[in-house]
Amino acid sequence: MGKKKSKEGQDARTIDEILDELRNSALNTLLLMVEGRDDIQIYREIAFRHLSASQIAFDFVGVINEDGNRDGGGRNLLLTLFKRVKSELPSLKRKVLFFADRDLKIFGTIPAEWGGVHFTDGYSIENDLFADGQPHSSLHADEQPIWQEMIDKLCNWFAGQVLLWSDGRADKMKIDLTMRNLDHLEGIVKIAPDCPDLDLAARIKTDFIRLTRGKHLLELLWHIHHARPTGHFRKEIVHFWQDCINRGLENSNSHTYRISQLLRASAVGSQP
Repeated sequence: MGKKKSKEGQDARTIDEILDELRNSALNTLLLMVEGRDDIQIYREIAFRHLSASQIAFDFVGVINEDGNRDGGGRNLLLTLFKRVKSELPSLKRKVLFFADRDLKIFGTIPAEWGGVHFTDGYSIENDLFADGQPHSSLHADEQPIWQEMIDKLCNWFAGQVLLWSDGRADKMKIDLTMRNLDHLEGIVKIAPDCPDLDLAARIKTDFIRLTRGKHLLELLWHIHHARPTGHFRKEIVHFWQDCINRGLENSNSHTYRISQLLRASAVGSQP
């Protein structure tokens, strides 16, 4: 018989399944709801520096596809669950915290109806970690010009994607492309055209750690590391965000530290 998966290792569950569990469960453990598996890894790494598995649990919302497989549904499903918990379970005793990425709302405003959700300061949780750890500061001297050129191109391309969103053409956007794919990297970053809105492009370049997609930043760092000669130390993406968490927890003004303290206080408050 196979070993039973931990809850955070299981497939995504639907909104109705999560609501049913919350209605019928007598658990008082703090529950942290996030967007997907990647987020669980990050928030769990932060939480377990001060809390144990008996004090906090993690979950994310998903859908069941036509073929019966379960996939994570992302921010929209998380926010739908948040609103349904508020409306359908107003007397819920269990402490549930919702953490979500701002995504493109970093260029707009957070609707009042989402009040109570803990949004990232930057585009995503990876952006907040990047801001705390500044992992690009450790690049070698000969790598820094390469990094800057890649960031300039990335910002131009991303500004064009933001324009599509602001113009109501979100269906034309391709921000889910990964910089770990060489075709994407070469086609988007290295030869990205200038954004027609120079002010927007300049704004993003000035604050690229907050305003671009954090996953892209980490993926660009990964490429630079893996271009190093054989024998030189190369980091994987998970090492970057783990280092950022370590540095963030040492700084009481960091996003990571703020999250850690919130989870710690909420877990203590949820105990009998």
